[in-house]
Amino acid sequence: LAEQEALVAFHREELHQTNQGVLALHAELDAAGRAQRTAFAAERRARKEAETARRRLTFLADASVVLNASLNLDEIVRRLPELLVPDHASRADVWLFDDEGEEAHPASH
Repeated sequence: LAEQEALVAFHREELHQTNQGVLALHAELDAAGRAQRTAFAAERRARKEAETARRRLTFLADASVVLNASLNLDEIVRRLPELLVPDHASRADVWLFDDEGEEAHPASH
């Protein structure tokens, strides 16, 4: 009887240790899953920010080419709204004023 009680106690302790190990493993897996979700979210944010920066740089490069292609003010004023609409704005108005403050060369797109 004592031998069986010792055997039961041994198996009970072994089961307890196994359960503790399983709990620890689940805790580690949960922590790893949370860390992975956080890393994926950070990666998505970084990709979105990089795409936004790329679009801005592309716009600036395109605008530089278009605006430097002509020294004609009317041509520049006409082309500026075309650069902005529809990718960066739903509408663009360019208002220029002369030395007296009168409106000159309006352009819309």
